[in-house]
Amino acid sequence: GPLFGRENVEKLFQPSETEFKDFVKRQVPCVIQGLDLGECLQTWTPEALKKQIGAREVSVHVSKHPLLDFVRKNFEYKLMTIQQLISRICDSRRTNKEWLYFRALGRNHRKDPAFLSDFSDFSPEFQKAFQLPDPLMPPPSHLFSSVFRASSHNLQLWCHYDVPANFLCQIRGRKRVLMTPPSEAFNLYVSDSSSPVLNLWGRPDFDRFPFTWHSLRKSTEAYLEPGDVLYIPPFWFHTAQTLPPCNWRPRGAAEVIHAA
Repeated sequence: GPLFGRENVEKLFQPSETEFKDFVKRQVPCVIQGLDLGECLQTWTPEALKKQIGAREVSVHVSKHPLLDFVRKNFEYKLMTIQQLISRICDSRRTNKEWLYFRALGRNHRKDPAFLSDFSDFSPEFQKAFQLPDPLMPPPSHLFSSVFRASSHNLQLWCHYDVPANFLCQIRGRKRVLMTPPSEAFNLYVSDSSSPVLNLWGRPDFDRFPFTWHSLRKSTEAYLEPGDVLYIPPFWFHTAQTLPPCNWRPRGAAEVIHAA
């Protein structure tokens, strides 16, 4: 049956570059532990980020529902500063009236991928605090983006896939991620790159989406703590949920995406 609340992802502890490259050939997810992500684990506190990049205005997904649905769009895009974003994320844990999800965009939103260096106008220290460990670093020509994310507690992101591989780096707080192989696209009723099936950790609507059961039986689940790095192979479907206790957290200080 589906593996709810039971971690079954493979783990690598302080792998060498060769060990990681050998693992990648298997095209399955893994959690990488024991590598140095930089000073961000200590310095990316809510108050520090308010001071460093708080004035930056960003577009944020805001919803009255914790289960974000990209297919039916049960959220609005709202402009606010990073400082306002952090304050509202902290407040949302107390009020449970709104859920916020922020994914940094490139300087030209329609053309450019996002990088941490996009915040350098506000704070050079922000970018320097994060580093992708050398054993995981792809060649520069394969690095697609480095995306700063933050979200409210208990928010579940819609299930989707990305064409490039992902390193999801957990900096603050905790989360769990459910990953499903590309072969399950039919059973997840995928539209473009996203699935309309919600609440995969609770009880999905099996009346509307009866084949979802088959995809859950093939899913892999990971729980992430600060300092963990989750490797998601190309085209693997994934959905993430923020776990308490935490007032706020980047959903991966950098989600480093590279072409496999």
